[in-house]
Amino acid sequence: MKSQIHEHKNLFDIMSKNFISFLLLSFLVIAGFSHDVGPELMQADMAFNNLCQEKGMKFSFLHFADENVIKLSNKEFAARGKVALEKWFGDDVQDFKLEWKPVFAEAAKSEDMGYTFGIWRLTLKDGTMRYGEYMTFWKRQADGSWKYVMDGGNGTPDNPDAWK
Repeated sequence: MKSQIHEHKNLFDIMSKNFISFLLLSFLVIAGFSHDVGPELMQADMAFNNLCQEKGMKFSFLHFADENVIKLSNKEFAARGKVALEKWFGDDVQDFKLEWKPVFAEAAKSEDMGYTFGIWRLTLKDGTMRYGEYMTFWKRQADGSWKYVMDGGNGTPDNPDAWK
């Protein structure tokens, strides 16, 4: 149980920047982009963060997840599917605060897929803060809403100025 909590504290730490770059490059090459949907993706990502602040990480990550979500995590196999994501979170009590801010977003010309890139901050119970970057891939649902289909990030050097 304690190792699970430790893994949650390191949730977004030290993800491979090369892997994230590969995903972004693949998406750019395959899709082409539309900037018209970017603000919608930014709003979806900000709503995701707001729900995380209000209801907690597990609730928000499950609420915004597509049924076929892939959640990347450091030193673990990816959680594939919403059921696996719920099991991955388990029943651990959240003893940290995760918050993030999207920096930019782009969408495929078809306007049904896109991604957001941003910064995150993890505040541990003892006040220690960790920082990083993330990328979330989004898919438009039949009802017009956005759900994330893949999410991951990496730790960065401390960057408190980004949060001012």
